[in-house]
Amino acid sequence: MIAPKLLSPGDNITVISPSRYAEKEKISGFINWAKSKGWNVVLPENLYRKHHQLGGTKEERLAQIQNALEDETIKAVFSVRGGFGLIDLLPELSRLDFRKNPKWWIGFSDVTVLHNILQQQGLVSLHASMPMQFSNNSIQSFEYIAEAITTPYNNIKGVNSSCKASIYGGNLSILYALSASNMLSIPKNSILFIEEVDEYLYHIDRMMRSLYLAGHISKNLQAIAVGYMTDLKDHDVAFGKNVNDIIRQYADLVNIPVLFGIKSGHEHPNYAIKLGVDVTFVG
Repeated sequence: MIAPKLLSPGDNITVISPSRYAEKEKISGFINWAKSKGWNVVLPENLYRKHHQLGGTKEERLAQIQNALEDETIKAVFSVRGGFGLIDLLPELSRLDFRKNPKWWIGFSDVTVLHNILQQQGLVSLHASMPMQFSNNSIQSFEYIAEAITTPYNNIKGVNSSCKASIYGGNLSILYALSASNMLSIPKNSILFIEEVDEYLYHIDRMMRSLYLAGHISKNLQAIAVGYMTDLKDHDVAFGKNVNDIIRQYADLVNIPVLFGIKSGHEHPNYAIKLGVDVTFVG
């Protein structure tokens, strides 16, 4: 796997809106924080475009990604927020060569689509908080980003485990969609990381079963690592299992361990996770 060059003061970073639209007043705190690290923040002209829920038309959002990729002065690219939109760009993204100019691509949730493409091309990327979350997330979450892209640190805090392998994955709903598109790639002998927000328990079960039936949850995995499962819902007639029971059920079918308690996803602190590299779990 190719890891992008670590950042130094004076390097350029950018922010793009490939999913939902950016709100200028909500990223000013992030911009000030990034400048305090010594980075130059270069914003695209069409960052604040709005097309219904999205950060511009399909063509405008794709252009932001292409421009960030081709600009050799940009060392890190932050997706402004998640939501929805990147799956719409999947065919075009799969045709881009991200290896020609490796850099840090940063985000989570809907950005799982982009992470999957990057890992398929042999590149490391960063599952981490996004600029629109700066005002309602912990500063600690963003300090984890700074640590991740300026040092070789690959530890995941909060869970004690002897398991050590490369980690892949992201948002469960997006992994499910990628699997249905025949575009999901989880290498053998790796750790599958999942997190989720605002879903019904029965849908968690459906998505886990789908990944199991498609062969993505198999004995070839080293483990399943579980991040935040946030604001999950049940019906008046209870589903009958909690989320941990659901996940453990499919891990047990293939006799692999489950690492619960990863502090990453739609809560804070949101630990930054380098996807595509070996990680060490520390309490």
